[in-house]
Amino acid sequence: MERAASAPTGNVAPGDVAPSVDPALLEAYGRMVLIREFEQAIHRLFLRGEVHGTTHLSAGQEAIPVGVCLALEAGDYVSGTYRGHGHALANGTDPEALAAEMLGRATGVCGGRAGSMNVVDLEHGLVGCFGIVGGSIAAATGAALTAKRQGGVSVAFFGDGAANQAYFHECLNFAQVLELPAVFVCENNLYGEFTPMRQVTAGGEIAARAGAYGIPFAVVDGNDLWAVREAAAEAVARARRGGGPTLLECRTYRHFGHSKSDPAKYRPADEVDRWLERDPLAMARERLLAAGCSDEEIAAAERHVRDRVEAATEAARAAPFPDPAEERASEHRAVSVERERGEGAEVAPDRGDGAGELEFRVAIREALAEELERDPAVIFLGEDVGAPGGVFAVTPGLQERFGPERVLDTPISELALAGAAFGAAATGMRPVIEVMFGDFMGLAMDSLVNQAAKLWYVSNEQGSAPLVVRSAVGAGGRFGAMHSQIHGTWFQGIPGLKVVAPSTPADAKGLLKSAIRDDNPVIFLEHKRLYSVKGPAPTEETVPIGRAAVARAGEDVTIVSVGKGVRDALEAADALADDGLEVEVVDLRSLRPLDAATVLGSVARTNRLLAVEEGPRTGGWASGLLGIVGEEGLHDLDDVWTIATAETPVPYSPTLEDAFLPGAETIVESVRGRLRAGRGWSR
Repeated sequence: MERAASAPTGNVAPGDVAPSVDPALLEAYGRMVLIREFEQAIHRLFLRGEVHGTTHLSAGQEAIPVGVCLALEAGDYVSGTYRGHGHALANGTDPEALAAEMLGRATGVCGGRAGSMNVVDLEHGLVGCFGIVGGSIAAATGAALTAKRQGGVSVAFFGDGAANQAYFHECLNFAQVLELPAVFVCENNLYGEFTPMRQVTAGGEIAARAGAYGIPFAVVDGNDLWAVREAAAEAVARARRGGGPTLLECRTYRHFGHSKSDPAKYRPADEVDRWLERDPLAMARERLLAAGCSDEEIAAAERHVRDRVEAATEAARAAPFPDPAEERASEHRAVSVERERGEGAEVAPDRGDGAGELEFRVAIREALAEELERDPAVIFLGEDVGAPGGVFAVTPGLQERFGPERVLDTPISELALAGAAFGAAATGMRPVIEVMFGDFMGLAMDSLVNQAAKLWYVSNEQGSAPLVVRSAVGAGGRFGAMHSQIHGTWFQGIPGLKVVAPSTPADAKGLLKSAIRDDNPVIFLEHKRLYSVKGPAPTEETVPIGRAAVARAGEDVTIVSVGKGVRDALEAADALADDGLEVEVVDLRSLRPLDAATVLGSVARTNRLLAVEEGPRTGGWASGLLGIVGEEGLHDLDDVWTIATAETPVPYSPTLEDAFLPGAETIVESVRGRLRAGRGWSR
């Protein structure tokens, strides 16, 4: 059943339709008029200074979102662009709530947090409108993973400029390889911002590019509602019956400039005139007249829509702005839906004697298997993770056990992989993805930093993105500069993300299980030189994110680290014990949220703090932690310092790499050198 029939949008007043006319025709026209009237109202409000920042109007393109959404059903998903007011309205978003969002009001569909470019309306299946070019393509690809389970369809609207983005190529290939029920709809208005697309797009038709991936495609008159609807209905039906993705290129023309700062003087006058003669509303009106509607019936429908938009915008203008006090009160919720941090430090179990030991890589495998078994919403996907079992042999056997629908081998496409994870998470799945080396995370940054991290907040808590990104990090393996970084600090300053880095097999298993169950996106760092390490099996099912552990108690100096650095610190503590020095070692386990309370408690006992980081001091977590301790615990400090790497990329040569890394010997010498004079220790 089409949305027009199952959920009327109120664009036609009761009694406006003659018995001989299909009510769906006038309803569809009413949706188009709604978009046009809404955009013109927003234009007026912007000129009056009531709509802030910028806004991108879709007047002239109404037939595309209306025609496509007429082919959809309840439960299908839509992802729109920053020119997305029309996508939202065609899909069922309330115009008053949308207008209030444009005005930054508390009653907005996202509570004033999203504004014009980033609207989310999960109640109506709108995964989001995306301010980053191409973001809608990735989100729709991930939503199609969810839709495939549900028998639904996922639609991506995107502009012609996005066809030159990596998102376009990676996600089309990704969707075709996985046979996803996706419809990619290019709204080609002939200009990528200010530049004619013919000047920056090779190969002619955008749609023809889909042929390289074996995807059916069509070029459609985007100003003809019925042409769009017919093409969309065919593509949606094909996706719904398991035929995979389709690309529709809909040729159209925007009546305004790219944004409100663009007067669009670069467009030839005769070109503008030609397209205005083919106004999609005028074309649809002619079709209605030919179908038997009278001028009076059409005019009545138009008046009804205008009155509705006027009432919606006036109500939005009268609505209150958000209360900053309430905003501050909810800020922590944006970072931590679970509010999982407890009080006090957790003491790690004693290092075992070999009985009941678990290997680090096996601990991760067990956590994945147990969560896949426990929750059908969990899926695991990445490059070579299925049949090959992963490049570090972490995941063999999982695909055989859970099947290729739950454990998926994907193309080498980090951008598409992270984008798909976001879209799947936003629509109810709990994806775990593996990015083979942490250094490759730069390719995935947009979907993680601009989409996943912000969904909970920007959507006004409509939904979150419960996804986990596992990645191998760290130097010492002779992999060179671009396969050896620890990139946790790239993400540490991003509200909405969590970053964890276990140092033991027990914590690896417990933290991964917690990460998968967490309602926020979590970056999970696995140091490559820990994969073969063995340690005691966990005694608890999960380990709370955001709580450090005292790995060794002491009273003379606190050493804080994370991941492999904790093992180096413990080895150094053993050596320093021969000097009569009792070292306390704190394993942070999480870089965000950071458990400063446990560190401050330790410093209150020892009065000395050393932070050991495998990474440069500039911009590192160690410097940030020392800043917190200096601000909140200065009265307890007799000494504080860091050990970090040189301010260079990771070198390749074994002698250079060994000297580059802050190992146990470096820690021992640093502590002895710092404290020897006051303690009179001997070697």
